Amino acid sequence: MSVRAYRIIKKEIADQPSFNLWHDDELIDFFKDNGEYNESLNDNGGGEIEVSISALKKALKEFKWEKDDYRTDAIKEDIAFAKKMNDDWVLYDCF
Repeated sequence: MSVRAYRIIKKEIADQPSFNLWHDDELIDFFKDNGEYNESLNDNGGGEIEVSISALKKALKEFKWEKDDYRTDAIKEDIAFAKKMNDDWVLYDCF
């Protein structure tokens, strides 16, 4: 059995970030501790992470957000997009 590697032709990302992987340590720890979280990061911290919809929903309810935090709206949009695409996970590109 083999797994073949295919060149990526097009990768599309959202216009605005949902959170900051380097500065939002508490949120990342929350995802890791309270849900399904996978990361594929290089030594410089770039790469991709995946967070389950259930972990995102739990964060919206239980994480201690700042007042008028942009991240809550971004995560709500991420959840809506994943549902529209019939996905249970949101893939984030980190650079």
